[in-house]
Amino acid sequence: MRLGIFYDSMLEKGGAQRTLAILAHGLGAQIVTAGYYAEAFDDWPSFKVRDLGNFSTRISSRAGLLEAGLRFKFLAKQYDYDYNLFCGYFAPFA
Repeated sequence: MRLGIFYDSMLEKGGAQRTLAILAHGLGAQIVTAGYYAEAFDDWPSFKVRDLGNFSTRISSRAGLLEAGLRFKFLAKQYDYDYNLFCGYFAPFA
């Protein structure tokens, strides 16, 4: 069974991201996100991430959120999972 967990972005380390990492690790799922800083999560359980990229975040956090929604919407056909779990504001666009 292939499980994809869609989450807006993992650009910072927080409680929601930690819960997501533990969930993905335990279920063997892949996290699909629009923005990910791998070095911020080095000390957490290992998890697989498919980063769609988020270049606008460096300019403005609001622009980054808009870009996250667009990336999920227009790249949605690339996902091939048996089950999907959506978290966050823009992940449902996927």
